[in-house]
Amino acid sequence: MKLSELRPCDHCRGSIVPFFYQVTVNIAVLDRAAVDQNLGMARFFAAGNQMSGSHLAIAEVMSSRPDVVKTDPQLETVVFLCAKCYTSKVLLPLALETAVKSSSAV
Repeated sequence: MKLSELRPCDHCRGSIVPFFYQVTVNIAVLDRAAVDQNLGMARFFAAGNQMSGSHLAIAEVMSSRPDVVKTDPQLETVVFLCAKCYTSKVLLPLALETAVKSSSAV
């Protein structure tokens, strides 16, 4: 990280401190078709028996789409938190809003 990318805590807006936390927040969406494919293959491998984690593991290996959660790196937000705020109750939506405003101002 470059010096120009540093900013104060996104929660308390305190000064820049030597030790801080970077929390990455990303929107995750289930890919319904991939979920259906993996569950269908797991049921196939169970062959009428009780479906277990091992059947799901085999289905994930054999599936053409093993990743069922999709994320968009463009929508990723990094929140800076000082140690005091990190260990206290943080209103994450407000910290996210501050982080988005701070990163777009650079």
